Amino acid sequence: MGGHGFFREHRGYLVNLSMVEEIESVSGGTLLLTLNAVDEKIPVSRRRVSALKKALGL
Repeated sequence: MGGHGFFREHRGYLVNLSMVEEIESVSGGTLLLTLNAVDEKIPVSRRRVSALKKALGL
C-alpha cells in the first residue's frame, strides 16, 4: 500500500485507509466511505474507485 496508508480518493480528501469502516456504492459509479470516528461520509471520485479497491485489496 503506497502513501504510508493514506489515499487521496477525491480532490478535497486524503483518507487513512486503516480508518475505513464501510464502503457504500451509489449511483453513477461512485462510492461513499464511512470512517471510524467521523460523522461525514467521504465521496470517492469515479476515477479513483478502482485504485481505492486495489489499495484496500478488494
